[in-house]
Amino acid sequence: MVHQCATGGSSLEGGFFAGITARQNIAHYLPVPLPLPIGSMRYRQTSILATFIPRLPGANKGVVAFFFGAYAFQYRQVVFSQPAFAESRTMSVGASRLPA
Repeated sequence: MVHQCATGGSSLEGGFFAGITARQNIAHYLPVPLPLPIGSMRYRQTSILATFIPRLPGANKGVVAFFFGAYAFQYRQVVFSQPAFAESRTMSVGASRLPA
């Protein structure tokens, strides 16, 4: 993403997406780069993204707006510490204590 505007737990982002496509009616299946604008509205872990595929004369019949969503699951970071002795291995999970 190129530009971001964030307040609290929400953000509005915009930029460009670069991809490669190959179609029979465009260059006879020769890979062609496909730059598209993309935008995103995010609130906490949930995002709604959208892109716009313009009409290309002789290639497609109309414009297409493509919307899709994403959800970022929370996770616990696992940190492995360097053991003091070669025989002992320690592992700490986040900042919480493991039950005995």
